[in-house]
Amino acid sequence: MIVINRIFIFFVNCVFFRITDIQSLVRRALRLRVLDISDSVLITDQSIISLRQHSRLLAHLSASRCYLLTPSALM
Repeated sequence: MIVINRIFIFFVNCVFFRITDIQSLVRRALRLRVLDISDSVLITDQSIISLRQHSRLLAHLSASRCYLLTPSALM
């Protein structure tokens, strides 16, 4: 399920969400403040690094069950 608001985006159970999707998202959602990518099992550390570099207003990230992420990417 994808829910889009001006500053909130929830990709709940979008299992095949990838780094290219993150890169596209950060180019289009400049005012993004809340992002839920829970269950996106293809998300890697590089995806989060890209997100941090481009989404300066992001205040909350939910990444439950994103098994390829390491703790260092989330700090």
